[in-house]
Amino acid sequence: MVLGFQIRKSSVSMPSNIAEGFSRHSRPHYIQHLWTAHGSGAELETQVELANRLGLIRLDHATVLIEDVQEIARMINGLVGSLKRQDGRRR
Repeated sequence: MVLGFQIRKSSVSMPSNIAEGFSRHSRPHYIQHLWTAHGSGAELETQVELANRLGLIRLDHATVLIEDVQEIARMINGLVGSLKRQDGRRR
């Protein structure tokens, strides 16, 4: 199933991008990778919603997954904000 592959790909992409950005030891690169991870989360949310609408995943499961993705997106937003504030203090 193509959609199942895309869901797995997006869910792996999020932490992978966070790890890759952190490993570059550059705040701007880290922030860019965090935004990429955030985008993967938006893809994942959309894919889970599609899976639900197509009857491939139950509504209660989709709801939990979407809430988790949204919580991770909020955490990424907070981390980016913190990194940007730290960068502003250093100048």
